[in-house]
Amino acid sequence: MPNLLVNKILERYLMRDWFRMFLPSLVCFEFLMFLGFAIQLLHKGLDIITLRALIPHLFIQATLILSLSNPYRYG
Repeated sequence: MPNLLVNKILERYLMRDWFRMFLPSLVCFEFLMFLGFAIQLLHKGLDIITLRALIPHLFIQATLILSLSNPYRYG
């Protein structure tokens, strides 16, 4: 019974730690990838009006690249 309590405390601590550190860094990394795609398209000659229509597609593309680049996916 005490082992169950220790596991519950550890799980609660790890989830709090994950939400406090990993999730914000993931959001920042996703935003940097989005900015990189946007700047690359602007540099290639895309105008701002067209870029505004592409914002959802850029976020999807940045998310897919982030999920496909996970090195622990096959392990």
